[in-house]
Amino acid sequence: MKTKSIVTFAFLFHWTVSCLFGASAVVTNLSYSQRKGTKLVDINYKLNLTAGDNAEVGFLFSHDDGRSFPVACSSVSGDVGKVHSSGAKRVVWDAGKDWNLKFTDRGRIKIVWEVDEGKPPIDFDVARIPFKTSGILASPSELLKIYFTPPPGDPNPGPGPPRTFFADKYEVTNWQWDKVVDWAIKNGYDLKKAPAGASPNLPRVSVSCSEVVKWLNARSEMEGKKPVYYQDPQDCGWDMNGDGRIANVGSDTLYLTGPEHDAWLRGEFDLSLIVNLPPYAKDHMWINFDPNNNGKLDPGEPFVDRNRNGRFEPKEIEMDWNGNGKFDGGLKFPFRTGDIAAWVKPWLARNGDSLPAWSGWSLNYHVNHTTADGYRLPDPWVPMFGLIAMGGRAERGSWGTGEPWWEWWQGIDPKTGEPIPPPLKTGIWHDEEWPWGGSQSLEKVPDLYKYAVTPLGDKPASAMQPVASCLPNGMGIHDMIGNAAEMSSEWKIWNTPEGSKDVSEFVDSQGFSWKKFPDPSGGPPDDPWGNPTDLTPGSILGYGMWWGGLDSHSPAGSPELGFRGYRMQY
Repeated sequence: MKTKSIVTFAFLFHWTVSCLFGASAVVTNLSYSQRKGTKLVDINYKLNLTAGDNAEVGFLFSHDDGRSFPVACSSVSGDVGKVHSSGAKRVVWDAGKDWNLKFTDRGRIKIVWEVDEGKPPIDFDVARIPFKTSGILASPSELLKIYFTPPPGDPNPGPGPPRTFFADKYEVTNWQWDKVVDWAIKNGYDLKKAPAGASPNLPRVSVSCSEVVKWLNARSEMEGKKPVYYQDPQDCGWDMNGDGRIANVGSDTLYLTGPEHDAWLRGEFDLSLIVNLPPYAKDHMWINFDPNNNGKLDPGEPFVDRNRNGRFEPKEIEMDWNGNGKFDGGLKFPFRTGDIAAWVKPWLARNGDSLPAWSGWSLNYHVNHTTADGYRLPDPWVPMFGLIAMGGRAERGSWGTGEPWWEWWQGIDPKTGEPIPPPLKTGIWHDEEWPWGGSQSLEKVPDLYKYAVTPLGDKPASAMQPVASCLPNGMGIHDMIGNAAEMSSEWKIWNTPEGSKDVSEFVDSQGFSWKKFPDPSGGPPDDPWGNPTDLTPGSILGYGMWWGGLDSHSPAGSPELGFRGYRMQY
C-alpha cells in the first residue's frame, strides 16, 4: 500500500529563514536556508518511517506564492529520491540551474513524498524436512535419533523418532500473531494483539515465554492439530527396576542427588553407600551408574543403597508435583490461560563458591510427547535447530575406532570401568554448510547481509528487518541466523548477585539478533560456566550444537527476541 502527502513553505531568496514544520508524522523538523552569495539552498528535514517502509522524496518550486509549482527541483543532491531509513536528512538544491532568476518575494518549496509500506502481510508458510539418519555414530542425525528413542521403562515413551520435521519459513510476524490471537480470544485464550501500528511483517518481539507457548497452542487448535503444552504437568519418573509400573517405592537411585553430589565434591559423602563402587570413582567427580544406558539396574552396576539393606529399592518418581506419592499422568488441560511456572531450584555452593540461584519452567513436563502434532518451541538440547540453520547436511565418513560412541562420550570403558581416550578421526566425520555454502565462518563472509541481518559483515544491520528480507537457506527458511533471536523451550530466572532481589528473566535463545551476538561467556556476565562462543559450523556439531555458536541467553520480553514454530509428524 502506498500513501502520498506534501508539505509547502514560503521561500525568499534574498534572506535566510528557517522554520519547524510539524504537520505530518512522516516529515517533521523542516528547515531551509540559502547559502550567502550563492543560489544553493540547504533543506533539512526528518523522516519518520516504520521499519520496512521506503519513501520516494522530491521537491517542487513556486514563484507565485503557491498558486502553481512549475519548477521541478531536479538539480538536487543528498537525501532525495528513494530513502530507506528514518532520521535527519539533508538536501542541497542548486536553484541557479533549475530557476535562474534573481529574486522573488513569493517563493515556496513543496516537499512531496510517497511512502511504500512494503510487502503485503506475509502469511504462514512451513518447510517440510524429512528426517533420515546417516547411520554414522555421533553424527547430528544420529544424535536426534538417540534423543527421540525412549529409554526402557519410560512411562510416557512417545512414538520414537519423527518421520518429518516442519519449521516456519519465517519468524512469526506481528500480522501472523494477530491472525491467531483473533481466533484465540474467541476460544478461551487470554492473549493480546500486537501493539497498534506495529509493522505487519516485522518479527513479533517483546513477548513473554508464557504468551508464546499459549499462542503456539492456539495456532495448533486453529489448524485442527493437537496442542503440545498443558496446564497440568506429568510427574517425571521411569521404571528403574523393570517391574512394569511406576511407584515411589523407595529411596535408592542410579545416581547421586544434587546435594549428595555437592557433598562428594566437598569430600563429605559416604562412598560406602554405593554398592559396586567402580575403582576409578574415588578419584573422579562423577560415577557412570548405567554404563550400558538401558535405564535400569543390571547385575554388577553401581547404585546408591541409602538404607544399606543390599537391595535396590528405587525412587522411581523423580518429581512428584502434587506430593501424593504416586505417578500422575497429567497433560489433560491444554494451556490457554495464566502461567505454567513449575519449579524453583537454587544452585548450591560448590567448592566454597556461591553460584547464582535460578528457577523457571520445567516445561518438558508440560509437553505431550506422545500424540501431540501441534506447534512447539525448539528444545535447546536437541541439535535440530542447528541442522535447520545450516540449510542442509552432508554426512560421510566415520570415527576410526571400534569403541561405541556413547561410551566414549561418557568417558568410561564399559568392560573395564576405566577412562578411555577419545577416538581418532580417520577421515571426514560429517560436513556442514552454511546457507552461503561451504564452512566459512560468519565473520569472514563479505556479503553476509544478503543472507542474514546481523551486526557482522561489510554492511552491518542498523535495525530489525521485515521477514524474508534476505535469501533463504537450502530448505527455503529465512532468518535462521540474525534478525530476531529466537526462543527455545528453556526459560529461567537469574538472580544476580547472589542474595540480591534483582531478578532477571532469561530464555535460552538461538540464532542471534540483528544487534548483537551473544556474550563470549555464552550467557549473562555472571555465568559461572563461561561457555565459549564459536561462530563456525564446527561449533554447532555434536555437543557444541547445544552450547556453541547458535545458543545464548536473552532477556525474556526483549525487543530483539522473537520465535518461530516447529512441529513433528511421527
